[in-house]
Amino acid sequence: MAGVPDRLAPLRSVFWNPDRTSGLTCAVCTTPSLSTGYTNCYPCNGHMHSGHPTADLVAPITYAVDGAQAMSDLYNYKSSAVSDQTRTAARDRLFNVLYLALERHLSCFGPIQAIATVPSSGGRNGAHPVDEMRRMFGEGFTQLDMTYVGPAGLDRARRRVLDPQRFRVDANKVRGQRVLLLDDAWVSGVHIQSAAGALKLAGAAGVAAVPIGRVVSPSYMEAKAYLEDHRPPPPFSPEVCPVSGQSHT
Repeated sequence: MAGVPDRLAPLRSVFWNPDRTSGLTCAVCTTPSLSTGYTNCYPCNGHMHSGHPTADLVAPITYAVDGAQAMSDLYNYKSSAVSDQTRTAARDRLFNVLYLALERHLSCFGPIQAIATVPSSGGRNGAHPVDEMRRMFGEGFTQLDMTYVGPAGLDRARRRVLDPQRFRVDANKVRGQRVLLLDDAWVSGVHIQSAAGALKLAGAAGVAAVPIGRVVSPSYMEAKAYLEDHRPPPPFSPEVCPVSGQSHT
């Protein structure tokens, strides 16, 4: 309507709905994956064949391209190296885009009964800021507290090994529940898939993994080619379902 301010204006040019409809992205995590004959990217294919349970569904809210604003927000919203103003602005954008997407599409994930967030594995003092996310959707859901119990300071190779034993959750609370598992960023997916596996081993009836940002690096050939063909990206719309990639309107 003329004269009505666009409340989504600060989000539209920063975020970018993941692509689930072109056939050019991984069917699991939506990363650009153009290799002919494959539906999943290499890491997601490895998760499927790891022998461990993984999330039934992965639905990132936005792409976070290295060097772009969404990626900066994922760093700044929890960083002590930036100003309070920068940190708050980044947090507000991330939490708003998550809330707008889930407010409209939570039913698309099926009957969700419990919500959890993936804890940090880096020995961070105090509550991780990502844990605030589940409080936005707390009413009517079981709140699950997950704890990282794996070793700190893992090297690069060991960080890439999917291992549900690195996380602990109260089986009495999770048993039989369908869980929405929130995280801030998906890089290789190992961290959130390990947490999803822990939930399932504890008795969860199902797990839907929702990272805010699916990190996309232009240094990878397939991602670079995809990004070159999709510039500028379409502006973010919360009407696009993170599960189907289609607009419900």
